Amino acid sequence: PANVEFLLARGATADIFDARKYTPLHLSIEGYDDNYAILCKLLAGCSDGLVESQDLWGRTALMHAAGKIRRRQVGRHAVEILLERSSKGSLRIQDTYGRTFAHHFYLHVADLEFEGEDCEGLPIPSIILTGRPQE
Repeated sequence: PANVEFLLARGATADIFDARKYTPLHLSIEGYDDNYAILCKLLAGCSDGLVESQDLWGRTALMHAAGKIRRRQVGRHAVEILLERSSKGSLRIQDTYGRTFAHHFYLHVADLEFEGEDCEGLPIPSIILTGRPQE
């Protein structure tokens, strides 16, 4: 986290991507538990558009985070913080396979209760539970 803070303080931007169109947000989610602090630093220094940017396969950082939900620290906390920064429209963004955040989230949490995991307290958007956005 100190290196990221150092670079951002000296004008580095988080609004960049690699050949796979992975942004620093995507990459921080792919890491391990200590990357949560890096994710927070990046979110503090990035534009709102970066939160919704899609990789080469159309996946947003939020979709990546849903896929990491089984890694309790990075996945769960990343979903929470990215949901706070995401617009309502970003929940409807589809990847190249037509899957939204809700699809990714469901694929990775649907069977957690059968494995002794507890999903209570996750900020599950109402659109996932009801199919409709909260009024």
